[in-house]
Amino acid sequence: MRVQKRQACEQSWDQSKQSGGLNMAGNNDLSLSGLTEDQAQELHSVYMSGLWTFTLMCVLAHIATWIWRPWFYFS
Repeated sequence: MRVQKRQACEQSWDQSKQSGGLNMAGNNDLSLSGLTEDQAQELHSVYMSGLWTFTLMCVLAHIATWIWRPWFYFS
């Protein structure tokens, strides 16, 4: 049993060396993150829209707090 597992492991290792190394599903056009260009663009747009929404909410909260109880007085 151990010999069969070892032979199978060595065989798969030999096949991966012949194909140029270990690849994720044989796809060489992926970046370091593992995303394609289209996926990276989509993720970036979702992230940026969330960031702008969060920033807008923070600005509105600061304005509301300033109106309620200003922390600096300008005379």
